[in-house]
Amino acid sequence: MLSSFTPIQPRRSRQNGRSGSILHPAPRLAKRCVDRACRWHTSVLYTSGAEPDWPDALDPYTGTFTYFGDNRSPGRELHDTPKKGNRLLRRAFESVHAGREGRKQVPPFFLFDKPGTGRDIRFRGLLAPGSDRLSGEEDLVAVWRTTEGHRFQNYRAQFTVLNVASIPRDWIRQLASGEILGRDNPT
Repeated sequence: MLSSFTPIQPRRSRQNGRSGSILHPAPRLAKRCVDRACRWHTSVLYTSGAEPDWPDALDPYTGTFTYFGDNRSPGRELHDTPKKGNRLLRRAFESVHAGREGRKQVPPFFLFDKPGTGRDIRFRGLLAPGSDRLSGEEDLVAVWRTTEGHRFQNYRAQFTVLNVASIPRDWIRQLASGEILGRDNPT
């Protein structure tokens, strides 16, 4: 239920005070299921910033966020991951490059990081796939890594951090009902 959820504000951790656990808005943002048919109206990216092989990075000077996909160890194909995150990245970036109508189909991306220990998370911003600093051939790239002699691919995705101070509760409700470009969209 969204009624207990206050607007998200960047750089603000949200804890519920019980055993260090979190009031976790992200799952409520991510999907809506009706009769077992789930439709994704938003995407939530998490980063710990603690994986040296996959250096997700937020550049405050350019407003760019570099995110590595979810195929972070050998043994799977690029798009064959349990959470299907790389498929989501591929579809989102394909839609962004499909022109105006394609861009209307791209769900908003919410960025959260893990600043502390346990399940604490912090909202960092609203993201749009791509960057005006890169071409469509450079904003989503499959990169090769080798771990223990096994080669595999993962995505390196570039996002633009939008200049949005907070996320209105009414827009969250509109997203939950499938209105990506609702009247309360803050962009």
